[in-house]
Amino acid sequence: MRFRRRVLVVSACLAVLAFAAAAPGMSLASSPSGGVVTPHGATSEPVVAVTQRPPHPPGALSAAQLAAIAGPLPQDAAGFATAKAQANARAPGWVGAPAPAAPRSTSSARSAPSTSAASSQPSTLRSWQGADPTLTPSDSHGAIGSTRYVELVNAQYAIYDRTNDTPMSQGALQSIAGAASGDSVFDPQVIWDPTTARFYYAMVDAVSSTSNLLAVGYSKTASPSSAADWCHNFVDYGSELPDYPKLGDSSDLLVIGVNVFPLVGAQRSDVVALFKPSSGTSCVSAAGAKHKDLRNADNSVAWTPMPANDVEGDASNYTLANRSDGANFISVFQIVNFGGIQFLGPRTVSVPAYSVPANVPQPSPAPMPLDTLDGRFWTAVEAVDPARGSNALAVWAAHTVFGGAGAEVRWYEINPTPSPPVPYDSGSQSSSSVFVFNQAIAPDRRVSGAGRQYGDAMVLAFNTGSATQPVDVEMVSKTAGSPPSAPVVVKTSSGPISDGACGDPEHPGVCRWGDYSAASPDPSSDTSQSHGVVWFSNAFAASTHAHTWNWSARPK
Repeated sequence: MRFRRRVLVVSACLAVLAFAAAAPGMSLASSPSGGVVTPHGATSEPVVAVTQRPPHPPGALSAAQLAAIAGPLPQDAAGFATAKAQANARAPGWVGAPAPAAPRSTSSARSAPSTSAASSQPSTLRSWQGADPTLTPSDSHGAIGSTRYVELVNAQYAIYDRTNDTPMSQGALQSIAGAASGDSVFDPQVIWDPTTARFYYAMVDAVSSTSNLLAVGYSKTASPSSAADWCHNFVDYGSELPDYPKLGDSSDLLVIGVNVFPLVGAQRSDVVALFKPSSGTSCVSAAGAKHKDLRNADNSVAWTPMPANDVEGDASNYTLANRSDGANFISVFQIVNFGGIQFLGPRTVSVPAYSVPANVPQPSPAPMPLDTLDGRFWTAVEAVDPARGSNALAVWAAHTVFGGAGAEVRWYEINPTPSPPVPYDSGSQSSSSVFVFNQAIAPDRRVSGAGRQYGDAMVLAFNTGSATQPVDVEMVSKTAGSPPSAPVVVKTSSGPISDGACGDPEHPGVCRWGDYSAASPDPSSDTSQSHGVVWFSNAFAASTHAHTWNWSARPK
């Protein structure tokens, strides 16, 4: 790809750096020097992702890298510790030993008055134990395609056909990422893209304290069967660690959000946008742009940018972010290829105030509670909701915040197109007696080629746990005009976790859990049914360790 010009477009609360492109999927021949400063001090610059891992020699890892391998890093470690202590101190679930009870669903849906009957419980279609992670936490993630389910967990991958619980192929993350066997590869993400009929992945490849790579790639076809069926790209971050990558897309862009930890200097967040490859099985370098130091409208760091997985083939990707210490808003950024890659925003969605959730107490003899992180987003899906209009685009997302016994899940269906964006709908999954956390949400939208169906219902999955209840995997569904259903237990844990992920030096006082989960709409669900299907990957505990559980569900 040859970049021909650089354009700065400024309007009210908006600055854009546009890189004009000749054709996606080609290598970068030349690029403009320097960057353009946006109102919040951010810069944008061209990026080339090479097809081979750069020949950096392996070496000792930095303290930040070791901590990131054990779990996601907070923006402000001291402030995060204080916020967690305060949340734990005021959490009702930390007082005494509450009896376990199923969490109640509550909804602020404008389309679902309190007199409306609740949605029926979702039905489970497939359900099986996934690839066992070789490290804790499990970092369970997966995506359903037209013929395959691809699962990525901590240090492992597995590829399944749609009807078999036994993997067609399984192995180390390094092999599917094209990394060296001695590299530390972690925080994997995978999505299915109906537009190009490929899977895409992103993960961190830490080589040494001065060599960090953002490993990005794609399947050569819609039906990969082994690690050999993937193309690899690497974005070189040098000594800066691109932690906790989150993966999304638009019709022609692959979008990755990261939290960046330099060896020296302040933490920031970036969004990397790469052109998707042209059709065919050849592996090519990916060109694009990086937007550095993403900021909210109040000039705070837009922490953990979460690009939506666009199943509709829309020209825009909508990326969500928020403050790491809580707020009463969500920031929406728009990334689009319009004569070049443009980064637009932020635009602010007003929501009820939220704050850092309390950690989850575990039953005895667990030594420590489970970490619920800081209220960041880790799933978002962009699709048309026909209940809102024939072409009404919606972004579904959820996060864990303080509420209920100490942690609850808030979910949103956001209309991203007006300024400011507004929620079509929102609600919470909460309980006074168990903690609700580690969520994933997706609509039942079915997109396959030119065929489009469903999309007015969603399924939300999450974990629950308390001082007397080991962690359960549960789900609810919601159909248009109705409140969410009662919860369904998908998988129960046999006990707490108390393995090497508890009290490690980088995360003292807690046990690692999940760090995220996954939800993806099924592009090949049965068209004779009243609703589509959503596939999930989450975690449960057995024999003191975390394990992965995969399943598919249909709202009713």
